[in-house]
Amino acid sequence: MIKLGLLAPALFNDASAFNAAKEAFYNGSYTRDAFKIINKNAAEQNASLPNNWNTPYRRTPLNFSQSFSIGNQTKIGTKKLGYLFSFRYSSSNQYDAEAVSQRARFDQSLAQNLEQGIARESNGWNGLASLSFSPNKNNSFSLLFMPNLIGINNIRNGYERVDQFLENYAIVQFYEQRKQLVYQLKTEHYLPGLKLKIRSNASYTRGKSTAPDFRNLTFTRDPSTNEYQFGPSVGEGIHRYFRYLNENQLDVRLQFELPLSTADKSKIRKMKWGGSYVRLDRYYDQYDYMILNGPYGSTLNILTTDNVSDYFNTQSFLINEGINNEGKPYTTIYQYYNQIHFDGDETFGYSAITSAFLMTDYAINSLWKVSGGVRMEYADLFTDVVTYYEAGYAVNDVRRDYSQGSYPLINPGVLKKLNILPSVNMLYVIRDDDKGVVNFRANYSQSVARPSLRELSDVAIIDYEFRTFTFGNSNLQPVNISNYDVRLESFQKDRWNWSVSLFYKQFRNHIELINAGTVTWENVDRSRAAGIELEGKLKLMKNLDWMTNLTLVNSNTTFVRKRMELSSGNRIYIPLDTVSRVMFGQAPYIINSSISYANDKNGWTGTLSYNIQGKRLIVASNVKEIPDVFEFPRNLIDIKVSKRITKHFSTYLSVRDLLNTYIRRSYDYQTDVRIDFDRFRFGTTYILGIIYKL
Repeated sequence: MIKLGLLAPALFNDASAFNAAKEAFYNGSYTRDAFKIINKNAAEQNASLPNNWNTPYRRTPLNFSQSFSIGNQTKIGTKKLGYLFSFRYSSSNQYDAEAVSQRARFDQSLAQNLEQGIARESNGWNGLASLSFSPNKNNSFSLLFMPNLIGINNIRNGYERVDQFLENYAIVQFYEQRKQLVYQLKTEHYLPGLKLKIRSNASYTRGKSTAPDFRNLTFTRDPSTNEYQFGPSVGEGIHRYFRYLNENQLDVRLQFELPLSTADKSKIRKMKWGGSYVRLDRYYDQYDYMILNGPYGSTLNILTTDNVSDYFNTQSFLINEGINNEGKPYTTIYQYYNQIHFDGDETFGYSAITSAFLMTDYAINSLWKVSGGVRMEYADLFTDVVTYYEAGYAVNDVRRDYSQGSYPLINPGVLKKLNILPSVNMLYVIRDDDKGVVNFRANYSQSVARPSLRELSDVAIIDYEFRTFTFGNSNLQPVNISNYDVRLESFQKDRWNWSVSLFYKQFRNHIELINAGTVTWENVDRSRAAGIELEGKLKLMKNLDWMTNLTLVNSNTTFVRKRMELSSGNRIYIPLDTVSRVMFGQAPYIINSSISYANDKNGWTGTLSYNIQGKRLIVASNVKEIPDVFEFPRNLIDIKVSKRITKHFSTYLSVRDLLNTYIRRSYDYQTDVRIDFDRFRFGTTYILGIIYKL
């Protein structure tokens, strides 16, 4: 006070003089000037984020795509050189004003019932440049570059009427930009002296996904007063997420093929061996900015209009001055962006699969052929939080609790496993004559499916599709699969081809998507799937063919359902009951059928296709009172008709999803109750195309 000149040194111990000086300090410009200096950068940063929370509406243009390709094979001297260049750009818009998203409670009532307008806009281009060169008949080389870039803008406007005093609103805007650049070198060689074929393939893929402004806003309205309530404590608050994901993959493969006998060329006998190395490196980074209220900021939380931009007025994020209820001046920032940092916002990981195989194709005689071998795969997967890894935190270290017990500790996801995978295939030729070929096949193999790095990471991330947090599971184990199948097939030379297959698959540690309040992944002990597959192609008349595929599957998973609880961030599983149900992700039937017409003489072609698959489990519940979520069947009918106009010009009309069927995922109540996890449709698509060929 003395240095500011508000209090004389001689009056330092005078209480009334001191209080007067203090009053002058608070009522003067000192604190306001200090606030402006200290918060200058914060205000500028607030204002740098645009006020783009309102959902724009516009009449979209027609969906379209344009493509161009040119390729040829020429010679450089006596050497063959082939090339292919292509480019495609596409733009599409989809919208459903009557979508639904519901969530269930334990008593089968609605915890949430959102009526939604959802839209998706996609714009992207991809290209291909390929060169192939054969210096001689025994060697060939090819180079390929394939870029793929796409931007997808997703918008969801949700509304829910709770009662006469409360309405809930949600506006979610999620833009994602994906870029993938693929580089590939492929070579083929033949050593005449050894009769040895060598094939090599090396590719490198640079992948990047960016979500530069994922906006998540919830607010309410009181219909009795027409007041809209905003603010950090309303619903899920107000967030802007910035996400960056890099995934780069190296894939190197080498294969050798050596004939075992060349005496009888009708009997194929050869040996193959080789190996591969596939490595994926992943880095993920997220920034979460939440809007909070500064002093006096809560006065802005009530609006009488649904114009969201009014609440996010740029001026309220800058330095403002006013007079409080006591008549004293103040300086403040009414609203500000606060970065909420969790250690789990920055993660990394890698997946390295090293494999080698040895197999043989061996024709015992003209009727019996056997092929089989063994494949060895060593998997090395690792993922962790960058901060925890650099600090050297051990598994279950309490410092790995990044969420104060709301989610499990982020332990490192580690998977190191060697798998020996045998396979054997037998072919018996029942008939081979002028009318056609009839074969019988029997196969056995073992395979493995490993969790992805995302599934292996314990980090919780808000998910646009599920509208909740999803977190991985560092305890996941790979899925071991035993495959058995037999097949009878007939290839007739006149008009009818058909096959019948019986198959049986055993799964150990099958990975399922689980609803545990939030969404995560878990292993179940054992699953199995058995079924029959029928395929056929029939020439109905000269230019008309019918093709169909029917698969019937009976699947079952039996496991002990467990409720997951957290104790100091550690998972504790409490057994509830034994469950026997269909297998996760497996439809009981799949039908694909099409009728095609082709007449080269008049240039007409046409295809009518029909597809449907049965009800399949997509989210398994580990809560006894809440049923699983199934995706229900939808009838898909597509039509395409094309006409060659001239030697160079042709045109086509394509109709996709003629019936405009709903994509519907619902809770599987064994009553008349129907609660849709989500339901939407994007309409029938009509495509008119013109093609010009050189």
